Amino acid sequence: MNTAELDLYLHSYKDYELTYSHSLTPPLLAFHDDREFIVEKNYEEILSKVYQLSDKLIMPDDQNIACNQHYRFLNVVPHYHPFIEMIYVYSGTCTQTINGETITMNKGDICILDLNVVHDIKVAGKNDIIINILMRKAYFDKTMLGRLSGNSLLTNFFIHAFYQVKDYNNYILLQTNNNHKIQILMNELMCEFFDKKLCSEEAINSYMLLIFTEILREYEKKQLVQENKNAKKYNLAEILHFLEENYRDVSLVSAAEHFHFHPNYLSKILKRYFGLTFAPLIQEIRLKRASHLLELGDLPINRIANEVGFSNIYFFYQIFKKKYGLTPAEYREKFKS
Repeated sequence: MNTAELDLYLHSYKDYELTYSHSLTPPLLAFHDDREFIVEKNYEEILSKVYQLSDKLIMPDDQNIACNQHYRFLNVVPHYHPFIEMIYVYSGTCTQTINGETITMNKGDICILDLNVVHDIKVAGKNDIIINILMRKAYFDKTMLGRLSGNSLLTNFFIHAFYQVKDYNNYILLQTNNNHKIQILMNELMCEFFDKKLCSEEAINSYMLLIFTEILREYEKKQLVQENKNAKKYNLAEILHFLEENYRDVSLVSAAEHFHFHPNYLSKILKRYFGLTFAPLIQEIRLKRASHLLELGDLPINRIANEVGFSNIYFFYQIFKKKYGLTPAEYREKFKS
């Protein structure tokens, strides 16, 4: 399948669409147990419930990712599911309500929802081509974010933002309609998924990694924030990158001086947007770097502790085990096995 064939496939009417494409009152798509069904009456009764999508309805046990075209000409009832969901607008628009908040997405936009987030999707018209990419949480955390993050504070901030219910309502919306790389990668991903051939699974994973790379870059662009009308603008991503590069010997005072902030102000920024004050954040960076070095080779553990900025080897052992549940030696052995 090439991109022209993909476009034809996505715009072509499916069997059910031929039935409901001219319906004056769009029916509801609802779910029960391991099946889905279309409801043409008793709307109020159906909409009074929130439906859970079964694992079996979405993908087999041995599958980690599913790519589906959203139903056109139907209203999808409020529902939730135990998967991470990425919604991509291939063409037209997509209007949905997420935890009571209504948002409209345009062509090229991406929305990522945490698992078990309640949302519905309003009726999609003929040219509203919406793609749902569903991922198991373990796949999302390890294969996607885990492989991309390494020791990246920016990726960790992305994860923090994604999982903060209070501040972010369990979803992230990115207006990526001007990012042509994402559009090309999404097209290639769908070609592989809808027309599987040799090594399609590996290709799908690779395209997903590239897509998330672009998503993280788009997310970085959004991190120019302003505390209040009189405050100086600052780029949170630049602050995180600076800490990531200087974590061995940086102090709150030296970091604040670099950005021309008062130390208390920098600490406040980190706490508000990252969830940690300066010292715990630097400790987190050092531990992540230490775990990475343990995975890479056989460098002595005391050398690793010193390399990442811990002068007290006993303190290093103590906090490493507290974070990972294993001693550094046990962590290395488990990773190798």
